[in-house]
Amino acid sequence: MQAYAEEQGTTLPVLVVEAEVDKDVAKARIAERAKAGGHDVPDEAFDRFINDYVSFADKFNTVIVDGGGDVVASVATVVAGLEKLAEKK
Repeated sequence: MQAYAEEQGTTLPVLVVEAEVDKDVAKARIAERAKAGGHDVPDEAFDRFINDYVSFADKFNTVIVDGGGDVVASVATVVAGLEKLAEKK
């Protein structure tokens, strides 16, 4: 899509939103979802994801929100990131 945007003489700004959440909270949410009929994540896959995770903050415009925190605060953080991105145009 970036190449198409460049062909059109524009850019395609990207804002990555990374949601941080405590490992134990994430595991509890997965267990709750699985108990309700949703998909489960095996422990080894979960641990691999946690250990292999790499942030995009050094490559893209990125905001980090607290995945266990106040949704209104997270929305405000994302909106601020979008506004900052729009100023760069």
